[in-house]
Amino acid sequence: MKYTNKWLLALLPATLLTSCAEDVFEQYQVEEPASFAELKYLNNYNVLKDYATSASVKIGAEVDAAAYNNQGALFGVATTNFNEVSGGASLYHSSVVRDNGGVNIGNFADMVKKATEAGQSVFGSALLTNTANNVQYLGTKGILAAHPDPNGGAIPTEMKWVELITNGDCEGDDVACFFSKENQGNPHGSELVAGQGKDGSKGIVLKATAKAKDPWDNQFFIKVTEPLPAGTKFKVSIDIKASTATTGIGTQEHGATPGSYQHYAFIGSPSFTTEWQTYTNEGTVTSADCQIIAFNLNDFADANTYYFDNISFLAEVEREADPFYWENVVTNGNCEEENVACFFETVAQKGPSPASITKGAGKDGSNCIVVKATAKVKQDWDNQFFIRFTEPLPAGTKCKFSMDIKADTETGGIDTQEHGEPGGYQHWAFIGTPAFKTDWQSYTWEGTTTSAGVQTIAFNLNKFADANTYYFDNIVMEVEKERHFGGLPLTAEEKYDTVNYALKNYIKNMMEASEGKVTAWDVLCNVLSDDGSAIREVKEEKTDFNWSEYLGEEDFARLAVKYAREYFVAAGGNAADLKLFISESGLDNDAKLNGLKTWLGKWEADNTTKIDGISTFINAEFNENADAQKANEEKITKLFNSLKETGRLVRISGFNIKYIDASNVTLNAAAMTVDQGKKMGDFYKFIIKKYLEIIPANQRYGIFVSNITDNGDEPNGLWTGKYSRKPQYGGFAEGLQ
Repeated sequence: MKYTNKWLLALLPATLLTSCAEDVFEQYQVEEPASFAELKYLNNYNVLKDYATSASVKIGAEVDAAAYNNQGALFGVATTNFNEVSGGASLYHSSVVRDNGGVNIGNFADMVKKATEAGQSVFGSALLTNTANNVQYLGTKGILAAHPDPNGGAIPTEMKWVELITNGDCEGDDVACFFSKENQGNPHGSELVAGQGKDGSKGIVLKATAKAKDPWDNQFFIKVTEPLPAGTKFKVSIDIKASTATTGIGTQEHGATPGSYQHYAFIGSPSFTTEWQTYTNEGTVTSADCQIIAFNLNDFADANTYYFDNISFLAEVEREADPFYWENVVTNGNCEEENVACFFETVAQKGPSPASITKGAGKDGSNCIVVKATAKVKQDWDNQFFIRFTEPLPAGTKCKFSMDIKADTETGGIDTQEHGEPGGYQHWAFIGTPAFKTDWQSYTWEGTTTSAGVQTIAFNLNKFADANTYYFDNIVMEVEKERHFGGLPLTAEEKYDTVNYALKNYIKNMMEASEGKVTAWDVLCNVLSDDGSAIREVKEEKTDFNWSEYLGEEDFARLAVKYAREYFVAAGGNAADLKLFISESGLDNDAKLNGLKTWLGKWEADNTTKIDGISTFINAEFNENADAQKANEEKITKLFNSLKETGRLVRISGFNIKYIDASNVTLNAAAMTVDQGKKMGDFYKFIIKKYLEIIPANQRYGIFVSNITDNGDEPNGLWTGKYSRKPQYGGFAEGLQ
């Protein structure tokens, strides 16, 4: 039976399926496109699963689980055209796990039930991915939060030097710390006078009358922001001058209010000259609860004008301890011991191996590390120097780096990289690009780490191609660490156990919801870096979680496979039926695919772990330029040949195909003509034909459509948003014939 664009077939009871579509499926009537006449040829195509059956290949679709469960138009298209459905991202960890760790399996269980009733199978969404997790539950605010402190969790205090003067530079309007008394009157707030401070800034001016009776007839008061206990250490600094030079002016300790005398001496006896001078004094407070410095301006008996600016009073007082501190993570950075645990080198492409310390070659005749780099053979990293930290650092760690360097021949900037272990490349840039001169120079850098688990700085010594000798001394890498007041951070072992439990519980719940009916799963998805050399970095704090950071780069994958197989059987499944896949995009990149093969080898080296297949997402372009399109097609052919060589099951997990016109413009869905849609359909046809031609029948799992309808402006759907077939549908169907 063929189904027209006018009507959308939805799956209904078998008694209704014998009726004509026009008679039964009124509720699924959709709007005919404006170019209906041009698209009438699409009426001649069967539903996709008819062609898939003839081609002996499974055809599937990724759908939103909730929308599918509503059994509306999407359900009708999915059940009519596809053998299998997957909930995709709608059933990833971030969508299923609640903030308290509970697993909401309702949508998944309902999907399995409705698909089974409709005669469809379900492909299981990724059980472990680094890019779509509930980090509120998994992170440091959730299961990785610090333990309660058995001592009560009080924040400790420490003695700190604290500035206790507000608006000491007199540039604001606040005079809460400054008071004046003239001619035996009452203390009052001082006035800030523009242009009367040092260097023409604002300053405090006090016009003292001649002495009438006592040295304190005229006074200036500086009030600090809190009372000070007896014995408090202080450091005071004030810029002062006077219209007439004076000898030492006495200062007193007062209490909380100006005039509340406590002690006859405080910060010494400053002398005033007619030019600005900086007066400093250090000492300790004598009185209890002292808060004011009083200047007895009539110690100089005559009338005078006094000027004050840039007033600072530092006191050593008790404060809550800082939550962050800096720690050096390089051992023997001054090279004066024999320990080289933090230093490695690769010379002439051989290594990494421990570097050596040369006596007397360092700065000022000390010891240092010397690396004799040979001339460049092939790469900038033919010769490298590595500084390995005492511990791996999380992404985003604040760092302060310094070292002394020189070389026999001057160089331009030398590239540095982030590595895990020496040689374990993670990111192309780290501590900048230090340039080497023939005499000792100090190099410093401040910044943050990019990669998760970075533990090494790598210097690419062949950025300067010729042979050269490099010298390194006084190496310091300080990293910011956090004190966990009120709690004790989890140990590495505790973190492993905690994250392991979270993974185990999640997979157990998903398998129980499937009741053993879901026999194929993406066990791992998007866990590798773009070049396949490393585990994918965590970049989006709200959704990304690096399981391997806590479980290890080998264990995290092995555990996911172990729990999937164990709980599938516990849920009633037959162990022999279960097929587990790793899903990655970008596998048309040789480096990415080779990296995947390497990781599969590592994970399966325990002779227990087994990953049956590879899910590959096709990101591609159709280009109206014939040469460019030929290259696109060659890339697809090469991909399938490479996947065939793995001997594993191969599943196309979805498509995202862009359309590039003759002017090299990427077209959105609305801009494409029917003819262009047909050309794009021909590319679908090419891809599917190549899959069926190259991948042996025993390695074909199936072909999935990741977007039934267009995804926003992207023209990657086979149906419009109103569920009319697009020209791409015809090409896709022909690919299956």
